[in-house]
Amino acid sequence: MGINNCTEPKTKVLKTLANALFSKIAQSLGEAFDLSPRQKAVFECLKGPHAQEFLTVIPIEGLGQCMSAVEYRTILKYRLMIPMYPEDETCPICRKACMDKYGEHAVHCKELPGFKYRHDWVRDVLGDILRRAGISAKKEAPVNFLTDPMEGRSTLRPADLLVFGWAGGKHACVDLTGVSPLVGLKENGFVAGLAARKAESKKVDKHAKACAENQHVFIPFAFDTFGSLAPEAINFLTRVQRVIHSNCSTPRGQGFVFGRLGFAIQKGLAAQLVALVRAPGMAELKISLAKPGLRSDGVSVWEWSGSALDEGDEAAKWFTDFLGKPSRLVRFNEESETRPTDPHYATGFNVKFPDAFPYLLISEVSTMDVRGLVCGLMQIMNQSVTENDKQNRLGLVGWLAFYSG
Repeated sequence: MGINNCTEPKTKVLKTLANALFSKIAQSLGEAFDLSPRQKAVFECLKGPHAQEFLTVIPIEGLGQCMSAVEYRTILKYRLMIPMYPEDETCPICRKACMDKYGEHAVHCKELPGFKYRHDWVRDVLGDILRRAGISAKKEAPVNFLTDPMEGRSTLRPADLLVFGWAGGKHACVDLTGVSPLVGLKENGFVAGLAARKAESKKVDKHAKACAENQHVFIPFAFDTFGSLAPEAINFLTRVQRVIHSNCSTPRGQGFVFGRLGFAIQKGLAAQLVALVRAPGMAELKISLAKPGLRSDGVSVWEWSGSALDEGDEAAKWFTDFLGKPSRLVRFNEESETRPTDPHYATGFNVKFPDAFPYLLISEVSTMDVRGLVCGLMQIMNQSVTENDKQNRLGLVGWLAFYSG
């Protein structure tokens, strides 16, 4: 049957055909190649419902529907299983696990700041979708009855979103949670979407009873890193979509809700895999945490010199413009370079680009004492001292305090 003779929207037909083609390609790859458990699992995740929704979104900066080239490339690397990190590199934050080469630890490590950012970003986008649909809701609403059964008492935590009058006049507490389906991946038995469903079930066990006892409805909103949604999340968005459709005279906005939410999930994921650099008067610089392919020679720190991994021309231009002199941003190349510490002070250790040692310690009392001395000297020299001046000299003060003991 031709698309022109189909009664359904053309975009839906094209999406159906694309999904069928992708399934056929994935099947043929499995038959022609010996795929690893991770590759098989990722293919299953990519075939999941709503996993490809973000690709259909129209870039609109005002809705947060935009990504930098670095972010988009990083997302594609994650989904295409292109290595991003050196193997067996310990996580610099939690120190509990290795940063696997595909970035999986960076995605689910709760001690990294990007984990909370992804949660809050998806929550904010969902709240904005509700607002634009004319559905009354409040972010981070204090309800004071969400409990942890293990503790048996109120956690005093707010609801991620409180939707007013959602079900039979009762308010609904929407609690978001994002998971990675590839954590603890085994050789056999992988089921796409299972991780999100398990996360949903845990949320229900934890909070549903307390909500019901306080005349509220509890809605767990679970999603995974590939954009798959748990059943309760799908039901919630489907109802929101119906509200929007009732106010929309054309079918063009039918994929708006799922598409925008899917894009938000991927943008939040990108934030976990991309470093962000900010400076006054400068646009944000986004740097992929993946290993750069360029090298720069002649890099030196004190007595050490060697080659380093170069973050590229975009980063170089950003720092050149900000510092006012030719600069390049480089990363220590552990594969070919070593920089041992001074054996007079610390034997048997290596550093990358810090001053001289893995850790430099200073007490707050020493910092305040030297800052006071510096401010006193400046007043003697009849120079005005503002709070901003003090902050700008923090590096100098720290240096003086360290070397003055």
